Amino acid sequence: MVVNGGEAILEALDLEARYRVSFWDALVIQAAQVAEAEILYSEDLSDGQRYGTVRVKNPLSVASDMEQGQSNSSAAVAEPSQRPGHSHCLVPLGTAPIP
Repeated sequence: MVVNGGEAILEALDLEARYRVSFWDALVIQAAQVAEAEILYSEDLSDGQRYGTVRVKNPLSVASDMEQGQSNSSAAVAEPSQRPGHSHCLVPLGTAPIP
């Protein structure tokens, strides 16, 4: 679990400016970095985009699965976030996505 405090907000503001993403997406990216996640499942961010050590994967993207040599049935389902219409899922290093 990642708890967002003052330092997290400042780091998210830096990520927002550096990558030109919304503040809320930057806060999710920052949390993924703190959690040492290597993959961030998101429908909102660009599939395949890297943010430092974190790579975005759209769980609904067939193209993303084909690049990995996988079928669409192996994509993990993203957990809904607090904002309607947005979803993100963090996968910490050393773990596998849910089939």
